[in-house]
Amino acid sequence: MRDPEQAATELAKWIDDAKNSELKPMKELADKIENRHKENILNAIKCQANSAKSESTNTTIKGLIKLARGFRNLHNMIALIYLKCSDIVVPLCNRPQPSAEYLARKRARANELRRLREEQRRREFIA
Repeated sequence: MRDPEQAATELAKWIDDAKNSELKPMKELADKIENRHKENILNAIKCQANSAKSESTNTTIKGLIKLARGFRNLHNMIALIYLKCSDIVVPLCNRPQPSAEYLARKRARANELRRLREEQRRREFIA
């Protein structure tokens, strides 16, 4: 969910349903969420905080470790991880390479377009 007020309403409904459940573990879970975690859940929705970026980087690193099985030493694998997970541009012979400034402008434009799309979705969702 993206709307904090709607999320608070839905969470309250779920907590009420869980408290009215016949299952003791569900009642205990509802109490724990209501007393301990409700604010954190709503803050995460309000801030749209998630671990997507770190999970993506972790998955990339795990894939690179599998790829590096044939490497003779650990330093080569670490260098591969740095190369893949950073903004380093390695110039190749006889091939034009985009400059770091161009890549930074391209990333900034992509981020701006993504932000505009998210705002448009929020407006459509609210309307």
